[in-house]
Amino acid sequence: MKTKHYTTITHNGIELELVGVYTKGKDAYISGAPDDCYDGENPTFDVDEITLIDSNINIISLFSSDDIDEIESKAVNNLTD
Repeated sequence: MKTKHYTTITHNGIELELVGVYTKGKDAYISGAPDDCYDGENPTFDVDEITLIDSNINIISLFSSDDIDEIESKAVNNLTD
C-alpha cells in the first residue's frame, strides 16, 4: 500500500502544500563479482494534489507537466533532507 505524504514548497514565489506518494531511493552498491552491482534509484515524489497554503482548492490542473516535474523534485528535496 502506498502512503500519502504531505510537504510544503515554494514554487514561483507561491507557497504550496503537496499531497503525493514519496518513494525513498535505494543506494547503489558494487561487490567483487561483476554481476553483483546495482546502480541504485533516486527518490521520487508523485504529486496527486497541489493546494495553495490556507486554501482547500486542489489546483494541480493549473500547472504544466514541466511545472509538475519541478514541483515533484522540490518535494523530494524536502522529504530527503
